[in-house]
Amino acid sequence: MKSTLACIAASAAILGGPATQAENLILNGGFEPPADYDNWIVDPYAAFGIGWYLNDGTYLPLSGIFGAADPLAGAQDLMTDSLGAGTMTLGQWFEVPTGVQSAILSWQDRIRSVNFDGGDFLPGWQEVRVVIRDLDENEVAVVFATDPGDGAVQPGPNLRGADLTSVLQAYEGQALLLSFEVQAYLGFVNFSVDDVILAVTTDGGGGGDNIVIDGCDTGVPNLTVDGVSLQTYIDDCAAAAKNHGQFVKCVAQVTNLLVKEGLITGEQKGAIQSCAGQSDLP
Repeated sequence: MKSTLACIAASAAILGGPATQAENLILNGGFEPPADYDNWIVDPYAAFGIGWYLNDGTYLPLSGIFGAADPLAGAQDLMTDSLGAGTMTLGQWFEVPTGVQSAILSWQDRIRSVNFDGGDFLPGWQEVRVVIRDLDENEVAVVFATDPGDGAVQPGPNLRGADLTSVLQAYEGQALLLSFEVQAYLGFVNFSVDDVILAVTTDGGGGGDNIVIDGCDTGVPNLTVDGVSLQTYIDDCAAAAKNHGQFVKCVAQVTNLLVKEGLITGEQKGAIQSCAGQSDLP
């Protein structure tokens, strides 16, 4: 997936010096044809009235309660469906690199649930969870879980994410499992997922730089996105701005895109914007 940041500074040159590289550890997170289910552990596949179905916008849920829905992104997404009770899981193993500086998981989803007991969600019975598991498939971290009182229908696209930096730092050099888990024992759950990204930056053995704005160290790794360092995008904002207000606005636009694409956290966005606001730039 080509970053929309390229639209901001398509012709920008990379600054000299080391930049920390961001790597997406998830393969085929968009489920695009012809890859479809490739690289994922799917249980069960779409068969016998329960499982994960490829949705190109024409798939009609088996329950007949909900209609067809456009893919969350691209040509198709994956959607759970069932005519009876069951658990549906979608997982992918990944190897945690050494020297992890930042690890941000992001995905898009849509949730459409019907609980025939009259409620919405109930842990262990009617639930959507996103979990990180170790080699023995023990829970390492619960990234996301629906709770009682959450809206049963969340049409989205819902952009969700989590900072997994501390989790991956504790498992460097080991394999972990990213698992999407759907339990439908009280009714139907159509859970759609797409655009799964686990963006991890490492020091690359050379100790990468942070983004620095007018002498203020943001503490945010200077990633390279589409061949351009984030420091370059910030510097381009300063070069193009006619006044301080324009500079701060430009930095806000850049960091909003970074958060949207799951490359930085909201806290890191705040750190960058704080340094921009305190600066004397341009």
